[in-house]
Amino acid sequence: MEGIAYSMQDPANGTRRYASRNRVFLRAQNEASQDQSPSIIIRNLSKTGCLIETLEPLTTGDEIKVSLADGRSFTANVVWADQLEAGCSFKRSLSRADYAAALLASDPQRPEALMIANYAAGVEQELAGLTDYPRWPRPVRVAVLAGLSMAFWATVTWATVTSLIL
Repeated sequence: MEGIAYSMQDPANGTRRYASRNRVFLRAQNEASQDQSPSIIIRNLSKTGCLIETLEPLTTGDEIKVSLADGRSFTANVVWADQLEAGCSFKRSLSRADYAAALLASDPQRPEALMIANYAAGVEQELAGLTDYPRWPRPVRVAVLAGLSMAFWATVTWATVTSLIL
């Protein structure tokens, strides 16, 4: 695991805090969420906070309870939030044992592949609610395509012949 030096301005009191962050890939769940599927991916972690990716809308100031697969839970406040990412500060710093256990539990799977799969699953759920649009039968679609192609080539041929005559 490689550490990342990280500095963040605390908006509440204007102080800067420094924490060593490690890149991780942990599946977690927001216990406050109604959805019971793994809805959070922890991308980097320190003893004082984490960077998460989620498809759930979060706003600055939200309180979340992050539950890891092994049953450990951590309460955190959202310090900043973007579309799919949020920076969180733990209410209580992680103990050395919890921090080490989380680092060891980090999933070696390629994180990009899972986020793309999660995004695709969300899109599929949205599309499932849409009704199928009516389609013409295949012979009709082929006839329309052939007719349009012949009309296009007739226009090109007519324009070529006309330009040669003039």
